[in-house]
Amino acid sequence: EHYMSSYDIENDAANLYEQTLDIFREAFWNLYQPGCDEHLTAKLIRESDDYLPQYSLVALNHEKKVLGCILYTKSRIEYEDHMVPMVTFGPVAVTPEYQGQGIGSRLISESIERIKKDGIYGGVVILGYPHVYAKHGFFPSSKFQVTMPDGSYPKGLQVLETKETVLSGKNGKIYMSDVFEKVQNMDLQAFEDELNFPPREKFTTPSQKIFSYTIQLSQSDPDLTLEQIKDSMNRKPLINSSKEP
Repeated sequence: EHYMSSYDIENDAANLYEQTLDIFREAFWNLYQPGCDEHLTAKLIRESDDYLPQYSLVALNHEKKVLGCILYTKSRIEYEDHMVPMVTFGPVAVTPEYQGQGIGSRLISESIERIKKDGIYGGVVILGYPHVYAKHGFFPSSKFQVTMPDGSYPKGLQVLETKETVLSGKNGKIYMSDVFEKVQNMDLQAFEDELNFPPREKFTTPSQKIFSYTIQLSQSDPDLTLEQIKDSMNRKPLINSSKEP
């Protein structure tokens, strides 16, 4: 583990793309699924009309080595009679040897400051672990009566208001960029081969089981700490999990 006392926050830039793809791959590999597709997601985001480079940031050391990166895309909340433009961040990652030093938090807080200052977007909507993002001011989407397009309130759906009272409508539906769906239908191996990523072993990990358990929870389920999630997973069979004989 390396300690980084001074680093700069700058805008995402094309000359850093290659480095950031390596960081996304390194940080997410085998974390939520065997392998990962966050580096492919990052490539698609930057090719998309939904990409917001003005809020997408990198943390750089004095040698211009990338330590972390956060990418933003346009999203929206649709109400019956109007629409509120929103933004979504993700993926966000810090290179593993510099994790735990607040670099990711700084990328999030500095980008949110820029969004508030611009005053163009109503807020930030994300899918992620609630215990990670509450400290940045995120609330479960149910606080704003906002759901996924199918009307569900998944546990990970969280909203931060960046313009006061703009989310006071009723029964809003959140639509994120279609890049997140597009990535599901792409050939990850072809992408890895094309960009000459070195082969890496894929395997299942406890963090993947926690993730697949958590994403099935609704906001009406009680809030659990990581330890409580592990505990309830041990007592309760995972939904849709394939049991080993």
